[in-house]
Amino acid sequence: MKNKKILIIDDGDVEQIVQRITTKLRRKGIELQADILNVNEVQFKKNDGEGQIIDFEKIKQEIKRVYFPKRYDIVLCDFSYGHDPLNGYEVIKWLINEAKNQKAKLRHSIFISYSSEEDKFKKEIFDNQSLIKLIRLDIHDFYDRDKLTDNIPRLIVKQDKALNYKLHFISMLEHNPDFVLKNGFPPFCGKKLKDVAKEIEMESEQGQEFQKELFQLTYAHIVELNEDYQ
Repeated sequence: MKNKKILIIDDGDVEQIVQRITTKLRRKGIELQADILNVNEVQFKKNDGEGQIIDFEKIKQEIKRVYFPKRYDIVLCDFSYGHDPLNGYEVIKWLINEAKNQKAKLRHSIFISYSSEEDKFKKEIFDNQSLIKLIRLDIHDFYDRDKLTDNIPRLIVKQDKALNYKLHFISMLEHNPDFVLKNGFPPFCGKKLKDVAKEIEMESEQGQEFQKELFQLTYAHIVELNEDYQ
C-alpha cells in the first residue's frame, strides 16, 4: 500500500474529516498519515489586554521546529480562525515564503487553502488588494471546507499518478541511506546516499550537477542499448 502525508492547520477539530479522507484513500490502495496543527491550543495563545488571541510567533516556531523537516504531499490551511485577528491567509503566506527561503522539505508540498466562509475569503483578499500576491504564492486551490472529503482524495490520487522525477529520485536514495558511493560522480565519492539526497534536496550546485550527470548517463545507456540491436 502506498503512503501519503498531509498537514492540516486549523483552529478546530478535523478528526472526522481526516477519517473520511483516510477511508476513501484506502479503497484506492493509499494509506494516509495526517499531522494536525490546532492553532487554538492553549500553548499558542497570548493575552492582548482584552483576552486570549493566537500568538503567530509561537505558531511560526512550532511549524519550523516540527513540520519544516518533514515532506508532505499536501498542506491544508483553514482560512478563518473565528474572531481572532490572525487568519489562515497570513499563515499560509508566511509558510510558503519561509519554507522556500529555508529550503525546508515542506516547500515541495501542494498548498491548499479552505474555508466554510468563501465570501469572507473573497472579501479579505480583495479588500487587502492581495489577489496578485495570492497568485504569486502558487496556492494550488481554494476548497470549500464541506468538500474536503471529496476533493483531497481526488487530488492525492491524481498526484500519485504524476511523476516528480526529483522527489522520486530522493525517495529512492533514502531507501538505502547508508550505502556509500565509491564510483561515478567524483564530488560524491565516499558519501552516503542520504547525504547525496540532502544535497539534491537543498538544491546545492553539486546536487544539480549530479542530476545532470545522471541524465547524461541514462541517455547514453539508452542509445547504447539500441545500438546493440542495429
